Amino acid sequence: VVNRRRHDAKRVVRLRAQLPEWEKLTRNEFVKGVIRDGYKLEFEKGEPTPCEEKNPERIFEHTEFVDEAVEKLVKQGAVVRCSREELRCVCAIDVKLNAAGKRRLYMD
Repeated sequence: VVNRRRHDAKRVVRLRAQLPEWEKLTRNEFVKGVIRDGYKLEFEKGEPTPCEEKNPERIFEHTEFVDEAVEKLVKQGAVVRCSREELRCVCAIDVKLNAAGKRRLYMD
């Protein structure tokens, strides 16, 4: 089993280490910028378009698990509590069972 994050991080370091060679190969600032700084997503300016996705009905079969999983994410700092008015986009959540029957919380 490979730790994908560590594997990808090594790849980035190796690529960045070769920047002098890339500078000889290309004058393209975009390519050199991606190698040097990583790919940067460009977001549109202004307010995002509001959106709301509905949760599947089966989520209500796992309400206790969902509550516990969300509370765990809050404690880890992965998500924060906010009011309904602060939200711009509400993504659906779902519960999936893995091959061993363990529940997982999925967020789109």
